This record gives sequence, structure tokens and C-alpha cells, in this order.
Amino acid sequence: MPGIMNNTAYYFVDSKKDLEDKLFYNFTSNLDMSPDTTLKSRITDAIVNNTSFSADKITLIGYWKQDDRKFFSNELPIMTDEGLSILKNNPKLFFKTFGDKYVSAVTFGKMFFVIYQADISDFSSYSTRAKNAIKRAMELNLKKIFGVRLSAQESAFAGERLADVNIRSSVYGTNVSNSSGPYTNDDFNDLLKSINNRPSEIISWDLKSYSNIDNKPEDSFYKATDYLTMADEWNKHSAFLNYILANSKVSFDLLADCRSAEDKVKEQLEMVRSMDSDARVPSTRENVNFGDLYKRYIQEMKISPKTYMIPPSEKSMELDLSSINDVDSIKIECEIKNKKNFFGYYYSNKPIQVILYIVDEDGNLSEVSTTPVYQMQAATLYEGIKMCDKFKLGVWDPKSRQGEKPDPFATPTPTPPPVAPRPGGGRTGVFFSGSRIPELKITCSYTEKVNDLIWMYLHDKGKSVK
Repeated sequence: MPGIMNNTAYYFVDSKKDLEDKLFYNFTSNLDMSPDTTLKSRITDAIVNNTSFSADKITLIGYWKQDDRKFFSNELPIMTDEGLSILKNNPKLFFKTFGDKYVSAVTFGKMFFVIYQADISDFSSYSTRAKNAIKRAMELNLKKIFGVRLSAQESAFAGERLADVNIRSSVYGTNVSNSSGPYTNDDFNDLLKSINNRPSEIISWDLKSYSNIDNKPEDSFYKATDYLTMADEWNKHSAFLNYILANSKVSFDLLADCRSAEDKVKEQLEMVRSMDSDARVPSTRENVNFGDLYKRYIQEMKISPKTYMIPPSEKSMELDLSSINDVDSIKIECEIKNKKNFFGYYYSNKPIQVILYIVDEDGNLSEVSTTPVYQMQAATLYEGIKMCDKFKLGVWDPKSRQGEKPDPFATPTPTPPPVAPRPGGGRTGVFFSGSRIPELKITCSYTEKVNDLIWMYLHDKGKSVK
């Protein structure tokens, strides 16, 4: 999720493609312009080329900008005779030369970007929750660098979580390229002073479709949809291969195979960018080969979902899971602990019914399941996605109220005395009577989500490449 702080903002990014998308959609970059046309395109090109991604890196991109003045066109533009002739005779060449939009306004100002990146390779064995704590601490620290006042709790949390984390900060901006820092708010303020002493430059522009021009032609413009699809497919694999290549723990053989595959991807992307007639999407066989490389990476890194147990609850009938985030699934189990009555005899082997409820923010209950629970057997009350933060349990003995399902959270009725044992040591009576509830052990386990980009792609988790 992005963060906005007056004339600054920041975003988490997971891959080169994700970074390019953020620069394009959030900073109005124009891919059809040459790299030297504006400050924005020079800077963003350097950022993409110099920033690497892997499972052992957490990356934030932040920026500061100041809009000084904006210039608009006073009248609708007119296409030149040369442009009209190219469009009429060769729409594809027109698109390659002039793109599908024109510049309708430019903004002058000052701007710089900060790439704030943590190397967490020393924490690779940590749980997702621990890594997300580092991620949250990075976010807080970057906000502090940018001048946001943190609470004492937030400052302590960030300092503690980042104490042993290797962080690199790089800045890109006006006459600044891949320089180290800022690491503190003082560094940030010094950077602002330096930037503000320099003249304004074009930092962004507005684009409009050629359909808005005064002498728009009747000829249809070239539809580049197929080439955009090709570029998206090849860029996706390029991002994955770069992600693997940046991991220092990958074997030599896998690195060599990924480099070979990357060279082929670059060739195809060049054909797509030049709109070559032989450009195409990856073939089925190529996609299978890419998939094999990704599976080898997952196997070498031993990446798989991890399951953790929460300390069991043995008395409370409430379960608070609000501290558990980024989980793929949870499992709630129940086991009967007290198996003897007051006379030392075992209760009946007949089950009790344990009812599981979810609790909404207003404290209202909704039933999830009713599960029979037997002695000396753990029963699964629920297994699936985490639907809410809080659960409650109710216990029901069907025999105690002639089979009528009671409200387990109603005011308890007096507990009748236990039934005495029959002569000869036999057992009698129901499992429990009235409001006297057997002692239960509630166990909850959860399986964390895997944040690795390639694992999510292979398992169709909806986040192949952002």
C-alpha cells in the first residue's frame, strides 16, 4: 500500500516490473520519449537499472517533489503534414515514431527519489510475521527520515527491529545519481537545501490522445494491443529471472541456466520494442521451460508454507487471533481435558457438541460450526481462511435439554449434582449436566502466507508480478 506525506510518498515494490509500473503510473513517466528528454525519464531509467530484487530484499521507493509552475497549450495542437502522411501510409511507423499520445502540458519543479532497501538474508529462517515486522519498521523509519514525527513506541519499535538489519539508501534526482543516503532526517534536510539551490526542470508532463487534436485524421491509428501483450508476457519472465539471479544462495547451475534464459528474453523484448513482425508471445514450450527454472529455484531455496502452533487455551472459551496476520489458513481444534467426575469415574463416552462462533466488531455472534467432541480425541472445529479476529466457543449436551439447542452464552442455570455410580462400578448419566462444562483444551495453528514472488506465481496466488 502507498503512503502519502504532503509532497512526498512511498511504495513497497517487489520486482523490476513492479518498480517500472509504479514509476509509470504514479509518476507520469512517458515510455515513448527518449531517455534524455526530461529529468524524469533519465532518473527513472537509472533507478530501474540499478535496483535489484530477490526474496532476501525488502524495497521501498519514496520521492519528494515540488511543483513550481505548469505550462499548458493555449490552443488545440495541429498535426504536421509529415505526421499526417506517415499516419496515412504507415500507421505502424507513426506509432513507433510518435506514440499514441501527445504532450499537452509540462510541469517544472524539483524532485528526487529515494530507494530504501533492506538485505534480510541473515533472517531467511524467520517467520513471515517476523519479516513483516522488519517491513513495518522500515516504513516507519523512512517516514521519520522524511520528517514525520513518530511516537515513542513507534521509534522504539523501528530501532529494535532494524538494529541488526543491513539497510542501503540511495538517492536519485537533479544532478544527483545513485548517491548514498539519506539515512536520517538531517541528511534529508541537507538534500532539500541542495536541491532547492538549483533551477527548476521539467519533472512531469500530461499526455492526451491524438483524437483531441484540431486536424485529427480520419485514418485509424495503429492498435498496439498485441505488442503490449507480448511486452507484458516477456517482462513478467524477465522480472522473475532477475529475481532469481539476484539471490546469492542460488546454485551455479541454476544461475547459468537463468542467465541463458534471460538473454533469450532480452532478444524477444527488443523485437517487441522495435515492433518487429516476428515478435510474439512466449510459446507453450518456453513457458514450460521457464516454469521448470522457477520450480528448481523453489526446491533449492526450500520455500514452502510454514505452520505454527499458538499456545493452547485451557480455560477461556474465547479465542483472540487479532495478532496473527498474513496467514493462508487457520485450524482450530478442541480436546476434552477432564475425563472424570467428582467420584473418580469417567464420564460417558457419548460426545458433547462444541459450537464455534465468529465475533464481529460489535460483539455479535454468528455460528460457524457445531462439532461432536469425544473423550481422548481431538476434533477439528474449523479449518480454512481466517474470517475474523475473534472466536467464541459454546458447549451443548443435547440430552440436557431434550435435544433443544441452547444459547451457550445465556445466564447459566444451577448445576445439579453428579449422578452417583451404579453398584458394581458401572457408569451412568450424561456427559455433563446443565451449565457444568467439561474442561476443554483449545488449540489453534496457522499456516503463513509465502511472500516469495515466484512461489505465489507457481501456486496461482493472484500475485504473479505486480
